[in-house]
This record gives sequence, C-alpha cells and structure tokens, in this order.
Amino acid sequence: KSGMSPGQLPADLPERACTAHAHAARLAALRAAHIPGWIDLDARLKRRQAQLGHPIYLPRDTHWSQEGALVYAKTLVGALGPGLWESAKVVPIGKVPYVGDTAKLIGDASKALEPGFRVDRPGVPGPSPRRSTPAIPPNWAFTQSAVAGAGGSVVGPSTVVYGDSFDLDAADKTFPFFRRITHMQDLTAGYLSSVQPEARAKAVDEIATGSTVVIEQIERTVWGLSFGAVWAPEFLSELQRRLAAGGRPPPSSGGNPAPAAGAPARVVATTGFAPLERLNSATWRWAVHPTASLRLAGTGRASRHVFSALLTTTPGRAVMVTIVFPDGGRRAYRVTGRESPLSRTFTLPAAGGVIRFSTTAGPSKAPPDPRALYFKVLDAKVTAAG
Repeated sequence: KSGMSPGQLPADLPERACTAHAHAARLAALRAAHIPGWIDLDARLKRRQAQLGHPIYLPRDTHWSQEGALVYAKTLVGALGPGLWESAKVVPIGKVPYVGDTAKLIGDASKALEPGFRVDRPGVPGPSPRRSTPAIPPNWAFTQSAVAGAGGSVVGPSTVVYGDSFDLDAADKTFPFFRRITHMQDLTAGYLSSVQPEARAKAVDEIATGSTVVIEQIERTVWGLSFGAVWAPEFLSELQRRLAAGGRPPPSSGGNPAPAAGAPARVVATTGFAPLERLNSATWRWAVHPTASLRLAGTGRASRHVFSALLTTTPGRAVMVTIVFPDGGRRAYRVTGRESPLSRTFTLPAAGGVIRFSTTAGPSKAPPDPRALYFKVLDAKVTAAG
C-alpha cells in the first residue's frame, strides 16, 4: 500500500524517502530478472488506479479495495484461461461494509463502506461450499469448484494458490473460472503456530499434486528475512522430495517413516515455531506461540545426544523459558535480548522424541515484523554424545 497509495501516509513518516526508494529498486530488480511466469501486478494496479482517479487501497486498511481485487482476479484468470474473463459480467452491488485492520490498531472497530462487486458467468452457479482441511483453521485453506455450463469452459483440473489475505479477499471473484481452486495463506500466519506440521504437510501436498500452482506474495514476504515460509529451505526441501517421488506422499507409519538404525538424529517437525530462517551461516526459529516443540527423528536405538543452541528474545525484555527434553529432563532458562548458550545431554528414545519449550510471558513485537514473538532459538544442533 505504501508504494501504491503513498498519499495516504503521513508527511512526517520516518524513513519515507528510503522506503519509496527501496520499493522502486525492488520492482526494478524483479522486472530485470525476467522470471518465467512472473506477472507484474503492481503496474496493472497503478494503471487501474489512474483510470479510477482514486486510491485502489482501502483508506482504513492495509489491503486493496474490491476494485483492486478485481484487477487481481482479472489478471489471474487472463494468465491461466485466456478469454474466460470476457465471458463474465462484473455487477456493482452497492456499498459493502468492512472493518479496517489499521483502524483496529487505534481501537476503532466501527464499520466503513466501500463499493462492492460481484462476478457472474452465465451458466456457472454460485460458489460451491468451502471444503476446508480438518483440524486446521478453516480460513487458512479451502477449496471451491465451478461447473462449466452454458458459460463455457473453466480452468482445470486443479489450481492451487499459495498466497495471503489479498488472495483470500478476491476468492469470491475468481471461483467461477476454475474447476477446482484451493486457496492457502502463507504458513507464517500466526494462528497456524499450533498446527504448523499439519499445515505445512497440506501445503506441500496441494502444491505437489496441483496441475497449476500460483504463488501470490506481498512485497515484504518476498524481500523480508523474517517472512515467506514458501521460500524456507526446509519447506522447499520437503516439496522437492515430493516432486522427485512424482507427487506421491512418502511411505509412512503413523505419519512418520521408520528411522534407520544408526541414522543421525535430526529435527523433522515443529509446532509453535515460525519456519526456519537463515542469514549467511546462521539459522534460527522464532517461537510465535507460548508453547513450542521440536520433534526429533530416532536413530533406531536409544542413545545419548547433546542439544545445543543460543536462546534470545527481543531487545529490552527478559522471559523465563522452560525446556523439557525427551527423557523427561527439565530446566528453566532466563532469556534476554543477549544470546545465551544452552547445552544439554539427554537420552533420545529409539523412535525419536520431542523437545518442548514453554513460557508464561506474553508476546512482543519487533517492527516491521508483524508476528507475535516470544523467544528465539538460534543455531540449534543435535549431536551424538561423545
């Protein structure tokens, strides 16, 4: 929004000129890269905004208006089903209410109004009921279908959009063009922290088996070091394994492959942590939930291991973090903004185990990162005890 409608920003915004320069440089870099399949939505939005003569983003929200959602929907449909958008009719439905996310930041939950629109296709009925993934919040991933009738063809057989709230806001305008379309929000969404393994497995499964995959990401997701789970090495590695297997899920027993005797212990799943982040040789995970865990694969026999890491949190605060190891050992650590080393020897059962973290402290923020942050685990390693 800051790049699309800078006039809605305060004149005394800190680092305003720097932000504008960085935005322009990022767009220039993307355009110069000639990435196969990349679509410059920024240019299309600005063009439509100039035609309308008013901002295409909502004044009390960080998201685009329904007019902006129509630009996205038309672009998506035009790229995957040329000519299909022309078979539809955009119908104004009057003013519709919304509660702006920026307004809520100042305690204003009142409703504002914006022009609403409906997309109709002759012969295509209304949206099918949302089919959500069990045990995962329903607004995160859902599937809708359209049946081709007198209105003509639809894109198929299956389309997956790995995106964010911008794509979800436009879902009602894209469904009439797709045989089966699944919308998923980026895995960094805070409310997914307690179901992170299930959500990541669902995302990998949908992407590996979908006939067409669309990645819709906002600017900070692509460029920020703390964002974009789809770019995380552990996510890409898991997806690469699935694709190498022809999209088929790996053989499992109770959801996890049996460990080979003598195999090194390693982290195979997490809950309560954001995806692994990396800068040069350093790696870390932020806990985005007060309880978090690292699941370790077994080595085929009970064995002694050492867990080592650095613990820290946001600057200027101190929290107590309790860690429970797979053999039942427990220890509480005082974690501050300074990195504190941790090293603990424990017995790992043959089938593996879980290292559990918990804190009673509340979350903190580290702008521009929007996540609720509790503590950070850096350079975590599990090695055989000598």
